[in-house]
Amino acid sequence: MPAPSPLPLAALASDNSGCPIPPAPGLGGDDGMDVDNRERVNRVPTPMQPPPPPPPRSLKRPRPDGQEQQNRDELENRYELCEKLGEGTYGKVYRGMDKVTREPVAIKRMKINLEDEGCPSLAIREIALLRKIKSANVVSLLHIHADRGSSFPWDSLTLVFELLTYDLRQFIKRNSIPSAPCLKYFVYQILRGVKACHELRIMHRDIKPQNLLISQTTGRIKLADFGLARSYMHPTHRCTHEIVTLWYRAPEVIMGSLDYTYSIDVWSIGCVMAELFTGGSPLFPTDSEVETLFQIFRMRSTPTPETWPGIVETCPDYCELWPKWKEDRGLQTMQQRNPEIPDWLNELALSCLRVTPTARATVAELMAHPWFKDVDDAWVAGEFFVCPGLHSDSQPIRDEAEPA
Repeated sequence: MPAPSPLPLAALASDNSGCPIPPAPGLGGDDGMDVDNRERVNRVPTPMQPPPPPPPRSLKRPRPDGQEQQNRDELENRYELCEKLGEGTYGKVYRGMDKVTREPVAIKRMKINLEDEGCPSLAIREIALLRKIKSANVVSLLHIHADRGSSFPWDSLTLVFELLTYDLRQFIKRNSIPSAPCLKYFVYQILRGVKACHELRIMHRDIKPQNLLISQTTGRIKLADFGLARSYMHPTHRCTHEIVTLWYRAPEVIMGSLDYTYSIDVWSIGCVMAELFTGGSPLFPTDSEVETLFQIFRMRSTPTPETWPGIVETCPDYCELWPKWKEDRGLQTMQQRNPEIPDWLNELALSCLRVTPTARATVAELMAHPWFKDVDDAWVAGEFFVCPGLHSDSQPIRDEAEPA
């Protein structure tokens, strides 16, 4: 009898009924997968672990390198820090002394939160613009330093300006209406400082008496506070309307225009001139934007799409249902404020206060007015300038004849 053939492996694994038991996973089979591959397929995947957190930032103040130490020493050796003059959102302003020239300086220390927003954008803009402008009628930025340690904290930015603690508002409050020659040179210097900005395509955007610093001894006026200033890049470049102190704010800005130009500075100049003519009485002293607009319209007439083409498109807050003042009472208003001011001088201020922006005079046109024909620009810009009639009331404005 022939020997029985061996049973297959599957036949040896059976239950009590004699039925074969299928092979266990990983023990081979007819699926063509070897044992190692089966183990990889059947293994339960391990959940992904989050990456370890980065090591904490060191808050230890770094030691200044050689150049930084030299710059810091130069700052501290050159300027003496004196009493605090004021404090604002971004830092403090101190009176200081230049140890070399013995001239007073203003030391502005601005906070820098390195863990948050860093250096305030307004500070960066102010520094960039002031470094571009070189004018006898714009405040000078003398020194810039990012400080580390000693009497100047490392986490602050120090700006050193020439110091003028007196502003035009204080002057006219104390001295009332300037004499005729003094008024002429005040207005000319304001125009000269703004012209230096506009020639570099810079809008100041906050011209007011408080930002016009003045020397009590020479009458030199300097345009200051460039925190809201910005470069005017292109006619289609849109800007913010949250600028200019309300009393000196142009109507297009109040109505929400984002397409304004240098003419907003000209409007502010007109408001300052009107204030000078009355010894410190603001032209539009209001508490709300709507009230300011209505005072402007009551004085110069309400604009319409016919008198101001494009007002609907460029001024989103313009409303055609506003009261319609049709008469231009500009000259009459100025005469009522101070009857002693000649009409031709009032007209010069009113050329800045035209409601339609494109109708306003430019700074160059204002400086070309016959009133300034005898002004020596080189002398005004010179080191030994002293404003004529600064401490004299012998020539009131009403006695000055209309220029030819």
